[in-house]
Amino acid sequence: MYNKSYELINEPDVRLIITSEKGKEYTYTFNKSGKAYSLNAGTLPVGNYKFLGKVSNGGEQLTYNGQFSVQPIQLEQYETTADHRLLRLLSEQYGGKMVSEAEMGSLPDMIKAMGTVKPVIYENATTRSLINIKWLFALLLVLIATEWFLRRYLGSY
Repeated sequence: MYNKSYELINEPDVRLIITSEKGKEYTYTFNKSGKAYSLNAGTLPVGNYKFLGKVSNGGEQLTYNGQFSVQPIQLEQYETTADHRLLRLLSEQYGGKMVSEAEMGSLPDMIKAMGTVKPVIYENATTRSLINIKWLFALLLVLIATEWFLRRYLGSY
């Protein structure tokens, strides 16, 4: 915040009211540090929010408002190293089994023994229009032309 001489000040208390989409309000007072303010609003639930900042300086009431949104964080994007303890817990929780590198050779036998994996057969069928088969089209054209020629000159209309 600046005084009338545009010098940084932090004497007055600055309040911030954050309102969620559902109408829940979070009220904060900024911390004073040096000649500035700071605020840690903590963790807010995912959603859209509106905020209103208020301060009274020298009898003048100043306000500022706006909006922001909180997006979910995909933790998998930030932690790229394997957590083997967590992998083991997840596999046990969902009826699986964690296999070490030394046991990889026996993995196909373990999968067959489970009996839950079934083979999947994919079939891809394509169709072509008869008009696109050139030799068949030419044969039909020759037969039709021959019939027309024979009927025309032999007089059996």
